[in-house]
Amino acid sequence: MEYKLRKLFGIGDREFTKNERSFIEKWIELKTDYDLLSKAYDITIEKAGKPSYAYMAKILDNWHSGGIKTVEEAEKLE
Repeated sequence: MEYKLRKLFGIGDREFTKNERSFIEKWIELKTDYDLLSKAYDITIEKAGKPSYAYMAKILDNWHSGGIKTVEEAEKLE
């Protein structure tokens, strides 16, 4: 999962920062599907204009609270 997230965020081989790691560990702990992470990333870029872990986390937290587990379910909300 970390490899996929490095590629998604375009950070290459550098280590995640402590802050980045805390977000990622939460997403892994919640067993968040990679495709859902990718969808949240796309929305973050569209709305914020740049990568933002905090913005993305808010999207994912809202989806998690609402029981959204797939991209299809997330797209129905849009």
